[in-house]
Amino acid sequence: MVQMEVIKLYLFCSLLFLSFNAYNTLPMKVPDISYFPDEPQIRYFSLVKETPGALWFVQDTTFFDLPSPEEDFQLIWGNLVTSETIDSISALFEGPEGMLNTAAGVLGPVSETVNGDDKIRIVFADIPDYYPVPGSGYRRLGNWLYTWPADFDGNSLTGNNHDIFYVNLSPYKNQTGGRWDTVRQAIYTWSVASGLGQITRIAACPSSERWIVRGLGACSQFICCGLTSELNGAIGIKGYMEDFARAGGTELTSWCSGYYGKDFSANIGGEFLWFQYIQQRAGTNALEAVAQSHESGMLAVAHAVDPAAPSETAIETVIYPLYEDWIVTNLISPFSMNYQEGDFHYKFLDGSGYQFSIVNRPASFLAEFDQYPIPTWIAPQGYGITAQEFAAQYADFSGEYSAGENTTVYFNGMYNQNNGSGANIDGQWTVYRIVLDGDSTLLSVDSLSFNSLFNGTFQLLGDRTFLAIMCNNPGGTANIRYALSQDTAPVSVFTSFMQNQIDPRRFKVFTSLYREEEQLPYGFDWTGPNVSLSLLDSFGSPDSTATLDMIHLEETIWQGDMEVWEEGNYNLVSGGYDSLGRVWRDTLSCAVAFADRDTVTLAAGEAVYIMDGNKCSPATVITLIESQVPPCQSENMSFEPVSVSPGGGLLKFNTDIPESTVLCYRDEEWTEIESYRTGTVVSAPIESAGMYALGTSVLNPATEVSPLPEITAVSPNPFSSGPVAVSYSTPSPAEVTVSVFDLTGRLVETICSEPIDGGVNVALWNAEAPAGVYFAVLKSGAYTDTAKLVRL
Repeated sequence: MVQMEVIKLYLFCSLLFLSFNAYNTLPMKVPDISYFPDEPQIRYFSLVKETPGALWFVQDTTFFDLPSPEEDFQLIWGNLVTSETIDSISALFEGPEGMLNTAAGVLGPVSETVNGDDKIRIVFADIPDYYPVPGSGYRRLGNWLYTWPADFDGNSLTGNNHDIFYVNLSPYKNQTGGRWDTVRQAIYTWSVASGLGQITRIAACPSSERWIVRGLGACSQFICCGLTSELNGAIGIKGYMEDFARAGGTELTSWCSGYYGKDFSANIGGEFLWFQYIQQRAGTNALEAVAQSHESGMLAVAHAVDPAAPSETAIETVIYPLYEDWIVTNLISPFSMNYQEGDFHYKFLDGSGYQFSIVNRPASFLAEFDQYPIPTWIAPQGYGITAQEFAAQYADFSGEYSAGENTTVYFNGMYNQNNGSGANIDGQWTVYRIVLDGDSTLLSVDSLSFNSLFNGTFQLLGDRTFLAIMCNNPGGTANIRYALSQDTAPVSVFTSFMQNQIDPRRFKVFTSLYREEEQLPYGFDWTGPNVSLSLLDSFGSPDSTATLDMIHLEETIWQGDMEVWEEGNYNLVSGGYDSLGRVWRDTLSCAVAFADRDTVTLAAGEAVYIMDGNKCSPATVITLIESQVPPCQSENMSFEPVSVSPGGGLLKFNTDIPESTVLCYRDEEWTEIESYRTGTVVSAPIESAGMYALGTSVLNPATEVSPLPEITAVSPNPFSSGPVAVSYSTPSPAEVTVSVFDLTGRLVETICSEPIDGGVNVALWNAEAPAGVYFAVLKSGAYTDTAKLVRL
C-alpha cells in the first residue's frame, strides 16, 4: 500500500514537472469544502502571472455547477477570470502600499513554512462547496476563499504542499452581464486581501481553528480595502456585519454555527467584529499577536491580550470579561461613545458613516416583550444557548411597563445539581441589563445577581430594557434555556398514590404543580420535584428519611416508587421550584401497621382508621395515606382525601360541619356512602380498599347516632303480624345481641347475635307469637337498651 502511494506521488510529481515546463500549466488538487466532501480532485491550472510576492494561477475549466446542461464544461481562464482581472488585482497586491505590505504591517509577515516557497501561490479555483438544505437538496455556500491546512502539513499526499490560498470562483459564477462582472471583480479583489490574513495565520499555526482564520481574513480585507460593500451593502465587510446583526447570539468559536447563506456570512461578521474589539481593547499589536501565535483557538487570543496569563485560566480570566463586554457592545455601540471611556463602542467605525448595532433587529432577539404583565415565557425546546461558551441571547422589554407597575421580572436559568429529580444540568449564567432612555440614550449597564440556582428578579428601568444572556461554562450542558415571567399567581403541589396490590408496602407516587386559580396543571422547573419519605419518631420528628427517585411521566406529571420500611407514621414531602424559581412544598401523612393484633388503629391527616386485626393474616399491611385530588374534584371536601387498604374497618373523621358525610371514589366519580355521626365524629364502615374523603351533603348527611348503643326505632309498632324491624345503633363496630322477651321475662327469640359495623342496623322479628306486650332488648358489652313491642 505504501509503495503504491509512493508510485502515485512520483507520477503526480512527474506530471506536474512536465506540464509546468512544457505548457505553462500544471495539475493541482482542488479541496472539497462541501458538508459531505469528496476526495480532492486534480484539476489543471495555468500560471498566468508572476509578481514579486506571488504566483497567480487560474483553473482552466470547471465541470460542475454549469449554467446549462448543453455545455460540457465552462471555461474559467478568459471567461470568469481574465488577464485584466489578474492585472488589476496584482497591481493592488504589490508595491509599498499594496495589500501584501499593508496586511503585513498589521498582521506581521507570512511565516516561513515547511513548503519552502519564497512566494505565495494565489490560486483561482472552482472549489466544491455544497451544503444540504432541508427540502431543497444541496446548494452552494458561495464561499469566497479557502486556505487548506493540508497544504501546510508537510505531507505531499494530502494537499499541494505549497503556500497557497484559494480564491473560490463559486460566488455568482453563472450570473451574466456587466454588473455581475463588476461584483465578481470586487469579490476576487477582496478575497485576495482576505487571503493574506488567512495564510498568515495558517502559516504560523496550521492547526488553527477555522473561525480565527476566517476572522483574521476579514480583518485583512478591512485593513487593505476598508469598509467594503457591494450589492447595496449585502456583501463585503458591511454585508458581514449586517448579517451578524440579524444573528447577534451566534456562537463565536464555530465558523459554521449560523445560517449557511453566503458562506456563513453572519459568522464572519461576528469573527471580524470580535477581532476589531480585541484590537480596540488590547492595543494595536493584538491582531499581529493572534496571527503569529503558535497556539490554536481562543488561547491564542488570550495570550495576545495578556501574554503572562496562565494557560489554565487565561480564557476564564482574560477572555470571558472581554466577551461579555463585546456582547453588550454589539447591542449599544452607537449609543455608548461616551460611556465608560467608550468600552462599549466600536471606535473603528467612527467617521465611516456606518454604525453597528443589533437593536431593532428582531432576528437577534429570542424574547421580545411589549405587553405586561408578562406570562411565563420559556425559551422553546431547541432554542437554548447554542453552546457552552461564546454564545449569547438577547431579550428586549419595551412599552409601558412602568405605567402598570409591572417592573419586576423573574429570571430562572436552567441549573440542577441534585436539587431535584430532573437531570443534572451544569449551567452557568451571566446576565447583563442594559437600560435606555428613549431609543438611543444609554442610562446604565450592569451585571445581574441571582441565587445559587440562578433564580431571581430584576427591575425594568428607563424606557427600554435589554438583557444580554450568556453562559460561559466549558464542559457544561449545551442548549440550556431560561424562563422570564411576571406571572406571580399562586400554585400548589398535587400528589397522589397508587398502592401495589401484590406488595402493599410499595406505592406509585405521582406529583405535579397546579395553578390554583385556573385549576390547571403547572410544571416544575428544570430541577423537577424533590420527594422524600420520613419515618417519624414518637415526637413527630423525622427519624429516618428516603429520597424518592422521580422520573418524568408526561407533560407536568412526575412519578416514582415509594416503599415503607417499617410500621409507624410517615410524612411524604413533595416540592420543587416553579418556572419563576419560587419554592412550593406540601406534606402528606401516612400511617402503616401490620395486622398482628386484635385492634389496629391508624391516623393520617384528619382521618382515623380502625380495623380488627383478626380479619387478616398477621403479615397483612394496613395503610392509611393522606392523598390529594385535582381541585375540581375537591370543592365540597372538608379535608384531603385518604387512601385506605385493606377494607373491612371503620373510617372516622372529626368535624363540626353538620352536613358532613363520607365519600368514596368509584367509577371515576365521588359518591356518598353510608355514614353516621356521633357527636363531632363522622364514621363509615369501609367495605373495600380505595380513596375516601369527608364531604358535605345537604340532602343526605351522616345519620346521627347516640354515643351509646341504643334501640332507635321499632316498626311497625303496635303490629298485628310480622316482620317487625328493630333498628338500633352503635357508635362503633361491636358484638351485638338483640332478643325479644315476654312480660314474664321469658326469652321468646334472639333475632340478632353477631359483630356488626357501627352506625344504624336493623334486626327483623317474624312476630310469630300471641297478642300481648313484648320487649326488645339490645345488649352490647356492658350496655343494654330496651324497647316495648305490642302485638295486637
